[in-house]
Amino acid sequence: MRGLTTVVVVHATATPNRPLLVALCDQHTALLQRAACIDELVGFSAIVDCEACALTSSGGQESEEIARVGPAPHLHAIPRPA
Repeated sequence: MRGLTTVVVVHATATPNRPLLVALCDQHTALLQRAACIDELVGFSAIVDCEACALTSSGGQESEEIARVGPAPHLHAIPRPA
């Protein structure tokens, strides 16, 4: 069973006049409380997944896809005819 996410209102540094509504798991809520200021606790949700976990898991998938493709092919200079 999925746990509850905490839904909070925060302000991004780049856009302080524009509040953001964010759903976070307990770990990411604690991290945000240490690193920034939560403006308002809106509530809890059993439906919405943690947005930070979704970002980190999609980043990991992209890394795996890049690793599967393999290294870039080696380029060799073609000698010019004399």
